Amino acid sequence: MANPPKGIGGLINKALRDQGLGPRVAEVDLKKRWAEIIGPDLAHYVAPESLKHGELTVTVASAVWSQEIMGMQEQLLAQIRERMHSPAVQSLRVRIGRVPAPPPEKKPLVLPPVESLPEEIRAHLAKVEDPEVREVLTRFALRYEAKKLG
Repeated sequence: MANPPKGIGGLINKALRDQGLGPRVAEVDLKKRWAEIIGPDLAHYVAPESLKHGELTVTVASAVWSQEIMGMQEQLLAQIRERMHSPAVQSLRVRIGRVPAPPPEKKPLVLPPVESLPEEIRAHLAKVEDPEVREVLTRFALRYEAKKLG
């Protein structure tokens, strides 16, 4: 195996690709991360519609935005590929229509230090032999504590 998948996420992605679902996963990921990929300002005027056979169709708010996007097509495609770490998007198609408002930006959750976890939880985590599993469970516990605190 040339590049073995890393972690459970890598295994899931490999299984989805093996089942022929890679392009659909790329489309869902692109839509979910759109504002992060192209920037929140641009996301107000340009929205991903579909990704088929490497062609990304985007909806823009007006003819002016259509011209702007087509003028920066190569830059935009390069940015999408770089931020998605994938060559899934090869070309861009633009249509004019209603652009839904992007979801509000989430404030990053600040995790408390591990020491803030109750001793009982830290003791259970210390017993987990696999370091990757222990790390995932620790982050889960810290997120729970952070949400609980406010």
